[in-house]
Amino acid sequence: MKKLKQKLFLLILLMPTLANAESLADSKGGLDDAVAGTGLPQKTTSEMIGLIINAALSILGALFLTLIIIGGFKWMTAGGSSEKIGEAKQTISNSVIGLVIVIASYVIVNTVFQRLAGELGSGGSVNGVPAP
Repeated sequence: MKKLKQKLFLLILLMPTLANAESLADSKGGLDDAVAGTGLPQKTTSEMIGLIINAALSILGALFLTLIIIGGFKWMTAGGSSEKIGEAKQTISNSVIGLVIVIASYVIVNTVFQRLAGELGSGGSVNGVPAP
């Protein structure tokens, strides 16, 4: 009986909030004003995803370059050892294969985003490329 009274009390207490739920869902609660006050750029979700993808590709490009340099250094310092030369060649070929996979994944993701943007009619751009 005591729990029923507590639940009833909470329901009565929350009733004004529940009755106002639709208007609360429509309002943004002043978040736009708060974001504008921070000085941070206001970007859409697709623009943020594009920035994240571009940053990841930049990091992977730097990693690719580093692996190529390491492979070349191993080859130059192999001293004629066929085992070390084979290891260097393997490092270089693995990094090239990784680069091909990264470029292919970028093309796939970019194509999917452009198709989605075109179907949704957002106009805009994805990764700096205008949507069709």
